[in-house]
Amino acid sequence: RRKLVDFELRIVLPQQPPQLLAGGDCDVGISVSSSCDKVIAVGCDKVEVLSFGREAQDDASPAADAITKLKQRINLHSFVCGIHLYGKEDHKHNIMSYPLVEPFSYSADISRLGERFGGFLTGVEVLGL
Repeated sequence: RRKLVDFELRIVLPQQPPQLLAGGDCDVGISVSSSCDKVIAVGCDKVEVLSFGREAQDDASPAADAITKLKQRINLHSFVCGIHLYGKEDHKHNIMSYPLVEPFSYSADISRLGERFGGFLTGVEVLGL
């Protein structure tokens, strides 16, 4: 069992060049202040991965190279995603938040058939609950 609590990934968006802020050739009617940082944040209260172990596909031959199936479950609790504006001087001061999705929870069962490190998404079956 692996658990990650209060996970948040923040991506600070680059500042736009001054000629775009002044209108320039790319005026789309959006007022952007250069006095704040724009951040895309993705996170959740808890990410949990449960492993149910491996089981042999062919019970008659317990050879070392037998194909096995690894079963796992991933649980996301209170997943959120949004855009936040922070003051440049104090990055802890949140000026404004724009949620992109309402918080939700999700669970999926994952089965991997084949080698343990055989490649990303090779032989993987995901069933969402």
